[in-house]
Amino acid sequence: MRPQTLRLIGFRSYADETIDFRHHGLVVISGDTGAGKTSILDGISFALFGRTSEVAGSRELLTLGATHGETVLTFSAGQATWRVTRRFGRDAPEPAHLLEQLEDDDVVDRVIGATTVNTAVAALIGMTFQSFTSAVLLAQGRFA
Repeated sequence: MRPQTLRLIGFRSYADETIDFRHHGLVVISGDTGAGKTSILDGISFALFGRTSEVAGSRELLTLGATHGETVLTFSAGQATWRVTRRFGRDAPEPAHLLEQLEDDDVVDRVIGATTVNTAVAALIGMTFQSFTSAVLLAQGRFA
C-alpha cells in the first residue's frame, strides 16, 4: 500500500487540508509539538480502519466547532488505485464508510458499509488494524 493523497476535513487540527504524497519517494513528517504531525498519521489510520490507536471515539477527532469530519485517503495497492472515505459527526453525509476503486479518476467499483469496507481494506493492504498499529504506526510513548 502506498498513500497518494490524504484529505482531512474537520479532523483534529485540520479544518480542510489535502496532503499530496505522489511526488515523494520518502516522506518525513516533522514539526513543532502540536503542529499536527500525529493528526496526519491518525488520519491515515482512521481512513483505512475507521479508528486510531490513541482515541476511543470519533467525537474526540472532530475539529472544535465542526459538525462533521471526514478523512479521504487515495492509495495504490498492487496495480490498482483506491479511495477510502470515512465520515463522522452528527451532520456527516452518507455513506459513512466508502471504498472506491479508481481508473483514471473514474469510479469502477464501490464498497459501502463499515464491515465490508474494513474487510476489503484489510485484504487490499494485507494488514489488520492490530498489525498496522504494531508494525507501521506506533502510538506516541508506546515504543518499547
